[in-house]
Amino acid sequence: MKSSLLIIRPAYLNFNSEFKTQYFKYQRDLHQALSGNFNKDFYYQPQSLSQRGFIQREHQKQLDKWGYSIYKDQQLSSQNEISVDENTREIDDSVKNIERRGERSLVLVDEKNAIPTTTVNPKESLDQAALRAGYEKFGRDIDLWLVSKLPIGVNRVDNIDTYTFMSYILNGKPNSPANYLTKEETSENYFVDLIPYK
Repeated sequence: MKSSLLIIRPAYLNFNSEFKTQYFKYQRDLHQALSGNFNKDFYYQPQSLSQRGFIQREHQKQLDKWGYSIYKDQQLSSQNEISVDENTREIDDSVKNIERRGERSLVLVDEKNAIPTTTVNPKESLDQAALRAGYEKFGRDIDLWLVSKLPIGVNRVDNIDTYTFMSYILNGKPNSPANYLTKEETSENYFVDLIPYK
């Protein structure tokens, strides 16, 4: 008998429903409306192009959301058509990068595209063996959270049952060679149907 661990990087932008999206949007807008004024002079040099660009964007955002703005007209009079290009980081789409495809769930696999699997020791539960397999494969510098003590799937090969458990990456990174793959990129593996799409 064996246990295996399906390690998922949760999708960074995973909203499953329109209701959930609108709920968090409402909470964010409400929090911003009730919070104190942003101390722009602390973050921006007074009268700098960056500060003026921030005021212009905030003014328009508040008009769009609430119909009024806390910024006075004189603060905006000389700021027409200010464009400040913000630095944007290009996301590397290499399978080695955990930040690739932020809207997707990615599964952590070794260089052979296999998930951690081990034989269950005597007096060891299936979930304990699966978690041990994950740490033996990727080291203790990664923090894994086991979703449940119940397996999400079982696979039989050569009369040996392999029970698969799901876990999420909470923090850290593997200290051995690993890949972060989407569901389609793992399509040749038996565990592919267990991977959430988003």
